Amino acid sequence: MVPPRTHNLLYLTKLAGIDFSEDHFEFIAKINNASVVTRYPEDFRALTDSFPEEIVSVYLKKTREIIEWLKRHEKLKQL
Repeated sequence: MVPPRTHNLLYLTKLAGIDFSEDHFEFIAKINNASVVTRYPEDFRALTDSFPEEIVSVYLKKTREIIEWLKRHEKLKQL
């Protein structure tokens, strides 16, 4: 199956049918909402002010954690 052309992470997680922990799902929702702002260059200055380095570091760490979790997920190993 070819995934749809979308940036909506919530839609993609639902489509994948993977049961994320509440913590992971909430984080995915948070970065999904943040990604909308990054698509509009005129808002880039506001974006950089909203996400200082400390927050970006936390987001990057959590994103890597979820990616590693997904790599180990049984459903995805079958692909």
